[in-house]
Amino acid sequence: MRRTISMIALSIAVMFLGACSSKPAPQTHTILIDGFKFQPALLTVNVGDNVVFTNQDMVPHNAVDEGKFNSGKLEQGKSWTYLAKDKGTFDYICTYHPNMKGHIVVQ
Repeated sequence: MRRTISMIALSIAVMFLGACSSKPAPQTHTILIDGFKFQPALLTVNVGDNVVFTNQDMVPHNAVDEGKFNSGKLEQGKSWTYLAKDKGTFDYICTYHPNMKGHIVVQ
């Protein structure tokens, strides 16, 4: 009886550890700002992932989702990292060039 209980407890522990380790490790994704566009314009990531915005244009840009995130002014060659903490769809623009739009979906 004791052995059976020990085996059941061990099986439960192994299943629990397996379930805990199935979460993917955080990833880093890149959005290039080039040619007055966010590339890619749509990016899907997981909670905990990092999204690096890098400005390759000769003029400053930013990435702003009002009330959620703001990269600040990104000069040519500069980068900013957004940590995806909350699930949802985040629609952002460059406030210097409002026709520049992008979307991040956090799962």
